[in-house]
Amino acid sequence: METPEVPRHFMEEILEATISSSYARNIFYDEGPNGIHATRAQIHSFIIEQFGSGKSTLLKSIPNSYMLTEFTHPGILGTISDKGELVKGAILNAAGKVLVIDELQNLTLNAKYAILDLLEDQTHSRALGYTSKKGFNRGSLDKNCWRIEAKTNQFRIYARFSCVASGVFLP
Repeated sequence: METPEVPRHFMEEILEATISSSYARNIFYDEGPNGIHATRAQIHSFIIEQFGSGKSTLLKSIPNSYMLTEFTHPGILGTISDKGELVKGAILNAAGKVLVIDELQNLTLNAKYAILDLLEDQTHSRALGYTSKKGFNRGSLDKNCWRIEAKTNQFRIYARFSCVASGVFLP
């Protein structure tokens, strides 16, 4: 079964909306007795097509973007060294921009979970490989579009960005 071709202008409009929402702040609304609820304002786009359809070429043309070149969990998230220094991951470079993932299927399973967690909740945590004696708190969601916290042996990243990812459609 062939997939119908999407008109070029339609894809351009979707990508423009994704790009323009990359720095937007969350939308808050009152749910009455349930309290305040925050909804992310970022739009994420996934392009699923067969090999050779021009996905990579299209992704390279996206302005204000960061192309993901590291496909491991620590390379995407970054970490705090045992000396207390920040080791930046791809997410911090993409904060406030559009994270571009070419060939989504190449990500490791943990990396996919981390990316999806960040896309939906704008936060992800993981265990550090050591126990930190002092806390770590850097960045600001309002100023930098990212924040990192580390306590004891837990690392938590908060980031605001849009994402355009491509993958292969396998029949």
